[in-house]
Amino acid sequence: MLVLFFWFMFVQCHDYFFVHCSEFQLIHELCLYVLSASQRTELIRATLSTLHAFLSWIPLGYIFESPLLETLLKFFPLPSYRNLTLQCLTEIAALNFGDFYNVQYVNMYNVFMVQLQTILPPTTNIPEAYAHGSSEEQVSALIT
Repeated sequence: MLVLFFWFMFVQCHDYFFVHCSEFQLIHELCLYVLSASQRTELIRATLSTLHAFLSWIPLGYIFESPLLETLLKFFPLPSYRNLTLQCLTEIAALNFGDFYNVQYVNMYNVFMVQLQTILPPTTNIPEAYAHGSSEEQVSALIT
């Protein structure tokens, strides 16, 4: 049910992007609220999935001038959210924003790399870890 709600929001916003760009603020606020206040795993996962769908076309200020990056980076170390968070961070890393947000981007990258080294130390035998990992860990290894 929640996934359908978020999908409906995505379709509505996508259709009216150029006309109602400022209305994205409501979706942005809802996503940040859910990610900061909810304890429900499925709601957080649905929110991360919805956010991933928006990231390629939302105004960059909603990503780099809000607590969104810090919020996403808090979820990356948690196994139940790692893959969805990694998809969001990858989408952000692929954005073309010139030099304007370099400081935020470099900070995101540095925090991510520290977290990644904690999750997957440099001495890890990747093929062995993949062979013995859960299916979710295997997907995470493929995304990384």
